Amino acid sequence: NLTPSSPRNGEYMYFEDIKKQIEAQIIEYEKLLGSGAPEDYSAYRQYVGTISGLKWCRDLVAQIQKRTAEGEDD
Repeated sequence: NLTPSSPRNGEYMYFEDIKKQIEAQIIEYEKLLGSGAPEDYSAYRQYVGTISGLKWCRDLVAQIQKRTAEGEDD
């Protein structure tokens, strides 16, 4: 498995950095949503859609990271 002590540590950290950045954006949008930032239902839907899309991206990066790590075992 690919771990922080793996020879491919830089690659592992790259995936982790991407996931952290995506997660930071999710949190930011969730804060905005919770603070009442959307002026109307259309804006609300856009915020929710953005959060959903970011979560999809985060999960995709995690899947790619896992597949990359499993490829290390081959």
